[in-house]
Amino acid sequence: MRVSELSEDIMTQHRRTIRPLVGLLSAVVVGGGLLVAPADATTVPGGTVKGTVTIAGTPLAGAKVTLVRRDGDSGDAYDRYKTVTTDSAGRYSLTRPAGSSTTWWYDNVVVSDPSQRGVTARREFMGNRSRTVTRNVTLKPAGTITGKVTRADGASPTSIRAEIVDGPDSSVYENLSTKRYDVDRGVDAAGTYRFRGLPAGTYTLCYRDTSSTYRQECHDEVFSETAATELTVKEGATTTVKAHVLDHRLAHVKGIVTSTSGERLRGISVRPRVVGTSRYAGSTRTWSTGRYDLATEAPNDVQLRFEDPKNIWATRWQTIAGSTQPQVFSLDEGALVERLTTTLKSTARLGVSSRPGTGRATFTVEVTRRATGHHPSGTITVSRKDVRRTVSLAKGVGTVTLTGVPAGTRTFHVDYAGTSSTAAARTTVKVAVR
Repeated sequence: MRVSELSEDIMTQHRRTIRPLVGLLSAVVVGGGLLVAPADATTVPGGTVKGTVTIAGTPLAGAKVTLVRRDGDSGDAYDRYKTVTTDSAGRYSLTRPAGSSTTWWYDNVVVSDPSQRGVTARREFMGNRSRTVTRNVTLKPAGTITGKVTRADGASPTSIRAEIVDGPDSSVYENLSTKRYDVDRGVDAAGTYRFRGLPAGTYTLCYRDTSSTYRQECHDEVFSETAATELTVKEGATTTVKAHVLDHRLAHVKGIVTSTSGERLRGISVRPRVVGTSRYAGSTRTWSTGRYDLATEAPNDVQLRFEDPKNIWATRWQTIAGSTQPQVFSLDEGALVERLTTTLKSTARLGVSSRPGTGRATFTVEVTRRATGHHPSGTITVSRKDVRRTVSLAKGVGTVTLTGVPAGTRTFHVDYAGTSSTAAARTTVKVAVR
């Protein structure tokens, strides 16, 4: 027998052995409730899941039960089939409709309590062809956080939001919007707030004034979230937080941002950097009128930085009149600085083409204002180490040749000096000099 015939005979015996085994495994897998669909996708018959929802051993009527499909390969929850409400005995029944799939999956039931007596929970089970699956769900008794927050000026506290900034995971699935509990609550006219449906654990609570009058504060009388005193919530219990008064006013800086031609600029970022640090103590953007109202932490010494996210207008600091040095604003709590005017130059785009030669390199540079697309005047300088040459632009274009350059790949700097309305710019170019 030739080797090829022997190999073919072995493979034939191998296939005879494997095929029954594959069939047996398929039967076991499907019988266990796990569906493995072939690559060409087969139609999947519907299936039913039913059960009873309880809390503290008592059937829970009125609970919302949602059937959610979760891909077993990626782990993503990607489809809500249907939501039903438990009856007076806490019972529910859901049918998964027939469909097709090219992968295997898990089905899940997500149970939430509209009255928020219980913590939202879920049960997972393997997808099946047509069996009825029973999944009873027990909700843990939910905790509550309640308290009161007001403003020192006596104004209505309804501008304040109470926020849970840290605590047990609030999500049921990362890629679905279903949450176990709310992390942001408004307060009523008396300043009272209440978080319900909370799982047992520790929580960090802060207060934010949406009117930008007061600085954010956290429990207990601190500014930093990391320095806040944690609150402990127990199953089925209410944690009452001591009353809090927001009494640290923000400072405000107001002004207007325009181009050098007087055009009012919208969407410019205004940020106050704390002097001597890299930390920014707030931010805002200019309105369509070019005006801004920046609320910033105080007391602080800050410098104002103006940036265009679209990079059409050049970044700059608010400077002292007649100087290039950034102006320092010493801001106390509640301070108001207004009527600032800031002008921004257009950024420049440098288009550079190069032509290598023997011991030399020639550069043609085209400068364009991003704000208008026009070609500005001014000068360009091309340099390498201590060799440089400057020429004036003609209709935004200038040509420079540097000589005495050693052979090899060399790096050159191209600098545009800028004008009163167009900012300076720089780029680097590598040229293989012969």
